[in-house]
Amino acid sequence: MLTLSNEDRDVIARLLQPGVGVLQGTKGKRLAQDKGIILVACSDGDQFHDLYCHKVTLQARHREDPRIHPLVLHGLPCRLAYRSPANDPDDMVDEVFLKCIRGALSRKHFETVALCAHVPCMHATDYGLGVLDQLRLMVAGKIRIADYCRPAEPTIACFLHVDYGEERAKENRRKTYFVNREALRRFTDAMLPPISDLNLA
Repeated sequence: MLTLSNEDRDVIARLLQPGVGVLQGTKGKRLAQDKGIILVACSDGDQFHDLYCHKVTLQARHREDPRIHPLVLHGLPCRLAYRSPANDPDDMVDEVFLKCIRGALSRKHFETVALCAHVPCMHATDYGLGVLDQLRLMVAGKIRIADYCRPAEPTIACFLHVDYGEERAKENRRKTYFVNREALRRFTDAMLPPISDLNLA
């Protein structure tokens, strides 16, 4: 199992600072879940159970039985952005899953999409992507989903699941955070040059 890198650990600590506010605690009220959610996540077998159970717990505040439509693949939340560096040039992963999302919205009548990246992520590591890269790509994917699925207007939210490792007590080892898009934009604008291939508008 991968361990969280020191670099990603430091970035996450900065993103959690109150004055930065990129990563925030999750609350069920952030998403309208009375009709369930489409969950777009990585298929990591060491992390998916915790990630999924977190969504079930949040959804209990909105409906009697969970209704979660999972779409999962290695590194999927950061592979939906246009020309994502997490895809190989001949991959059609983004197109396939964009169609799946659109189909679930129209045929299963979901109205909410939850994108949930995670760290450490084997796929992201293989493609040289740190946690900040993953967040930027996930937000770009969120915007692309909104454009692709018109005229539907789903609520789309981004989350980050973090496995801090065995140095933390079991009940605090894994955490899921809400990703504030505007705070992320301010943070990255202050420290990184723009990536021309990503539309974060």
